[in-house]
Amino acid sequence: MSSFQTDQQTLQDLSLTGINGQPAIIDLFKPITIGGQVKLKELFAKPLTDINAIRARAAAIRYFDRTDLHISLHKEEADFISFYIDQENDTAASKFKVINDRVRNWVKPTNQHYVISRGVRLLFKLIKKVELSFEKHQHDIPAPLKLLREQTEDLLKAIPVATQHLSDLSKFDIDKLDRIFRNTKVEAVRHFLNSLYTVDVFYAVGFTGRQYGFCYPEFIDTEQPELNLNGFYHPFVSKPAVNDITFDSGKNLCFITGANMAGKSTVLKSISVCVYMAQLGFPVPATAMRTSVFNGLFTTINLSDNIVAGHSHFYREVLRIKEVAQKIGTVNKLLVIFDELFRGTNVKDAYDASLEIVKAFTEVKSSAFMISTHIVEVADELRSADNIFFNCLSTDLVDGKAIYTYKLKPGISHERLGMRIIEDEGLVDMIKALSKK
Repeated sequence: MSSFQTDQQTLQDLSLTGINGQPAIIDLFKPITIGGQVKLKELFAKPLTDINAIRARAAAIRYFDRTDLHISLHKEEADFISFYIDQENDTAASKFKVINDRVRNWVKPTNQHYVISRGVRLLFKLIKKVELSFEKHQHDIPAPLKLLREQTEDLLKAIPVATQHLSDLSKFDIDKLDRIFRNTKVEAVRHFLNSLYTVDVFYAVGFTGRQYGFCYPEFIDTEQPELNLNGFYHPFVSKPAVNDITFDSGKNLCFITGANMAGKSTVLKSISVCVYMAQLGFPVPATAMRTSVFNGLFTTINLSDNIVAGHSHFYREVLRIKEVAQKIGTVNKLLVIFDELFRGTNVKDAYDASLEIVKAFTEVKSSAFMISTHIVEVADELRSADNIFFNCLSTDLVDGKAIYTYKLKPGISHERLGMRIIEDEGLVDMIKALSKK
């Protein structure tokens, strides 16, 4: 199964993982442990393309929402266990040296002895806690929990029976368990902790989904890309407008029009975030989502000049379209999004170039496209294409003021509000007033 295709431009456009301390989609989820935070980043970087793997992960996350199984993780304790396991262990030391070091630590404990003693106690307690959590949950548990249960049982078998029932551990017990945890069963311990970090992530994702009212997508196995989103919105927008969109019945290119500031970019970002999160097996910011599996996502929303390479904004747009087109040539079932094609050139060239590029994309039936523009003449010329459907973001005028609805609806918007915005801001009068100073 091929990996999910995307790139840095898309990650930046959608603020998926964050840049320079800016808010990021990944920050919606709050694993308790450092290991869980690392695991979340690993999962977030690798969306899935296997429909069964996506369904399995989503089912595992949902499981924590509908069951009383709860493995309580204490952040500081879990992080300390990880620190303890990563301590150097001189497995080649002679028995005499080991005994000598332990006797010295008993007489005058060192910092390392403290780390070992506390680490052993905390790990021992955690293993017993996980064992207890599974006592009432032996059946119908998802694969990650089955694996964790098996790993727990494996570690318990390695711990001396007499030690398992102790409420407190002697120094001799700690030495024995340290040899087990950091030597003979160190890999088993690492796998056990890794599974716990995965559970930590799934708890966090499930909690966020429940807190924000996200939905779990339904995936369908189709040859052609399909997408049906109801009540979708962007999770960073306060009191957001919710919208619907549907790709089906051979309509694989959505052309969106709307005036400046009508919300086109936000709609495109919202849809893209839903698709990306769905491919992770995560719940998404929508009331319902039914979708095929996409093999990749490429967006062009916030494209900048490249001063170092000497590329103008227009040339960067040309190169970006070429780059995405090359991807389309090698991977099918992509979702490709362009916001305001050719904004870096004059109106005539922007019209001609947009029209020809969109016409070319209509010939590609193996991927789905969303393209926005405020050059409505392009939309008018494309009405006859049988696989394009048109949506627009309308604007109401109330007492001469533009009121943005941010609602997506079928059709083409012919509204032009650029000069009205300039007038509302008093920009021309402000500049003229400068000459009088």
